[in-house]
Amino acid sequence: MDSSNRHRLIHFIPDEKVTDNFISMLESVYPNESRYIVIGTHATPQKTKIADNAEYYVKGSKGLAEVIENVSGYARVFLHGLIQGAGFEKIKHPDITWVIWGADLYEGLICRRGYQIYVDEDEQYRVRAAGSPFGKIPVWLYKILVGVRDKINFRKSLKTVRHLKRVTAIDEDYNLLREYFPELSVELTPFFSYYPIEKQIGEANMDKECRGRNIWVGNSAAPNGNHSSIFARLKDYPDTVRIYCPISYGMQQHINYIDRIGKDMLGERFVGLKDYMPAEKYFEKYLDANAFIFGHLRQCGFGSVLMALYFGGKCYFYKDSPLYSYCTRNGVRVFTIEEDLTYKSTQEPLDAETRAANRKFVMSVCSSEAIKKQLGIAFSDR
Repeated sequence: MDSSNRHRLIHFIPDEKVTDNFISMLESVYPNESRYIVIGTHATPQKTKIADNAEYYVKGSKGLAEVIENVSGYARVFLHGLIQGAGFEKIKHPDITWVIWGADLYEGLICRRGYQIYVDEDEQYRVRAAGSPFGKIPVWLYKILVGVRDKINFRKSLKTVRHLKRVTAIDEDYNLLREYFPELSVELTPFFSYYPIEKQIGEANMDKECRGRNIWVGNSAAPNGNHSSIFARLKDYPDTVRIYCPISYGMQQHINYIDRIGKDMLGERFVGLKDYMPAEKYFEKYLDANAFIFGHLRQCGFGSVLMALYFGGKCYFYKDSPLYSYCTRNGVRVFTIEEDLTYKSTQEPLDAETRAANRKFVMSVCSSEAIKKQLGIAFSDR
């Protein structure tokens, strides 16, 4: 279906949990001005309700290729993440905007030019090689196979970004893109959030705050969370503390690995949250923590960071984390893993004034009202 005569914008967006909400919110700002091409790997969408001006296509399908070939009738094209294997490198249009998601910039591009996202780079290969689709294979061989795949994907991503006009991102991501790819000439457009805090935590939890003294590590089982390096820093903490680690999201071999090393290094203190749980139970554990440690060296888990800040938690980052820079640049009180992470620090709550200031910042970034304003700017006809 060619709807370029009816819609001003076309979006290519993955089949993810934020997609429905994004479509709904953008439609409330610019109704019936967009066509949404939802892309997934299954025969039917798993996380997105397809209706009205949204369509679902399997990645690499003939139907998706036909859509990509016929975008000239739209005023602007938006790529919500550089979806590997989608064929974005074939898009020809004078006004393409890439909305950076995270892995597309870091693993997909700048890591290929030297940016480091792992404290122990070989660790990810050891885990993946042990649980590869081909059975357990030597780490050196897995590195070669992954290197070949990544090189192909890098070339396609680079071809895509060379045709961009704009990038939507936080300043830190944009600056890294320009630092590692100075040959690119792309305009930075204002960042927007995909998911309002009211939906993320639920209206019933809007007035709640962290009251416990336990610790929360990471936001998923992804290897870029550098879990083992964080666990090593916590291994001498008292047995009375509980260290919650959400690992229900991620590849099974990563989930199993983090669960195993967590138990080995932290013993009874480690609580691996491997299964999805009702929201009420999840927030009960969440609010039982005071310290939230994010071991990523790239922009990752942004929603989890904002949620921790909203509830008054103390957030710890490596100093080289783009999110540490983002928070401090915006006057948010956060802490470093290298210098500030001690047991004593994790037990000391933020004062009421700092909690209130951090919460105010979160609302300015990802409340429903704030997001609608962001969308109004990001998707205008300028």
